[in-house]
Amino acid sequence: MGSAALAISRAASFVSLLILVRVLLEHLTRDQFGLWMTFSAIVAVLTFADLGLGYGLMSATARVSVREGTAGVQRLLSSAIAATTALTLPLCVAVAIGVFVLPMSEWLGATAIPESQVRNSTLIVALGLLLTSIPAVAARVQSGLQASHIASLWSAAATLAGLAAVVLGTNAGVSFTWLVALFVGTPLLVTVANAFWYFRVHSPGLLPTWAAVRPAEVRGLFRIGFLFFVLQLCAALTFATDNLILAAELGVDAVPTYAVPARLFSCIGLGVAIAVQPLWPAYAEALERNDLEWIRRTFVRSLLLASIVSVLVGGAFYYLRDLIFPLWTRGAFEVDDSLIAALALWSVVDAWSVVLGILLNGLHIVRFQVVISLAMTVCSFPVRYWFLRHLGPWGLPLATSIVCLVTAIIPCFIVLPKILKERSAHTSTI
Repeated sequence: MGSAALAISRAASFVSLLILVRVLLEHLTRDQFGLWMTFSAIVAVLTFADLGLGYGLMSATARVSVREGTAGVQRLLSSAIAATTALTLPLCVAVAIGVFVLPMSEWLGATAIPESQVRNSTLIVALGLLLTSIPAVAARVQSGLQASHIASLWSAAATLAGLAAVVLGTNAGVSFTWLVALFVGTPLLVTVANAFWYFRVHSPGLLPTWAAVRPAEVRGLFRIGFLFFVLQLCAALTFATDNLILAAELGVDAVPTYAVPARLFSCIGLGVAIAVQPLWPAYAEALERNDLEWIRRTFVRSLLLASIVSVLVGGAFYYLRDLIFPLWTRGAFEVDDSLIAALALWSVVDAWSVVLGILLNGLHIVRFQVVISLAMTVCSFPVRYWFLRHLGPWGLPLATSIVCLVTAIIPCFIVLPKILKERSAHTSTI
């Protein structure tokens, strides 16, 4: 069931990508489409707005379920929702003020688009993502309890619902701002539906209550979550800001020729992430049992599988580039061969980083990740800007690949055997 759900989720994301780009290229101006793709960077950056509480909850749920059962998970969940709500609502107010005070059109390189359209659509994206973090707690718990197939099916439903809303909106001829609202708001409603169904119908014993909230649990989640927050922030700044850099340097009209192929290649990393995500709580449980051999064997297999998939799919995208992109975009723009090659390289590096990240998260090795992530982020900005100015857009994924390998992946492989041994010894003494 889990594998089928993951396959459905991957297929939904891929189909949504293919159809959305085709539909939006026909309905939007080039500048509007560039702004739409630039919003994807804002989406990625705002994923850390919960200060890492979601990932902290997912990591803690696996341990608590083993040690304390349903009562412990309900207490943890209730505390997580209280903390997320207390954090999200003030952020919504701050973002709303910031959007209308700051020069968003200049920052996003969208001066050719009406100011009101840029502000309103940016506000919708930001508020929608922030508010989604509250009901999304349900999906974190589902993953932590190794019921990721449920989260995957609801994720697929949210993706397809957002796609359907945009298609219907374009057929109805709604404005750019309304399209953004449909694309953000519809998945939010599906996420709320998942939380309601899961806690009211599927697992009423986990229904969060204010009486179950514990200040100590909240403090613990913030303590764990802060490290995940730093990781999310570093990942967003390093991997998801290329569109913002391009928009700021060259304008939003330069974004589509980069963002569209980059979005296609991102499906490779997304597919790997969805496939290995269930290993996060599985690694945590194996560590509780001190089953180091299973952890090693599973990690090697997942890394090998991710390498094969990323090389084959990335290579196929490269060799079929003259067929895929003209057919997909109806010749709306030409794609640079060097860019496709650089994105294919990045897809392999990205797959490795995903597999390593899941292992380290499952083993609660977070501080080490924070150190290498900070180093990677600090190095990535000057290197990416230098490559962009000297090589053009294709220098962005090339720069990211080099920086990720040097500052993160290679150090991980060097120190991982020692960390695994130490973590196993620590667990055996508990």
